[in-house]
Amino acid sequence: MNEGLSIKGVPTFVQTEELVKELGIPFTSFSEIESIDIAIVVADSSKRVEKLGAFRLPVEVIPFGYEMTEKHIRAIGLVPEIRLNRENSFITDNGNYIFDCRIPEHVQPETLERMLKMIRGVVENGLFVGMADLVITLYQEKNVVMLRR
Repeated sequence: MNEGLSIKGVPTFVQTEELVKELGIPFTSFSEIESIDIAIVVADSSKRVEKLGAFRLPVEVIPFGYEMTEKHIRAIGLVPEIRLNRENSFITDNGNYIFDCRIPEHVQPETLERMLKMIRGVVENGLFVGMADLVITLYQEKNVVMLRR
């Protein structure tokens, strides 16, 4: 290992955070990181799609004024549906709502992400455009696939 190399995991789900704690894997959160030299994303193969729209895009929004945020999301061509936990709105770890959005065909991910980030009330979205330098996935056949930017 190179001197000064620091590797930290950032769990993106509560279940993942519980697992890394249980296994004793060092982790942090994005808010605690000052800079990142190389970002590696490890995801199961179901997250990889050839084009947007294979599954709904999660968009996290603050609860206050979420109805207006929903209108603005619709105005850029998405079809949002609030995620439910039984009959109530699903609440994130940060106390926010999630809209699961259908995406129209032929949308450019970079453009869509930029438009979403401009909407007041949108906290984050599931696109993560340009965030990873390397993506590692494992398929059912135990084949590891590495994709570099």
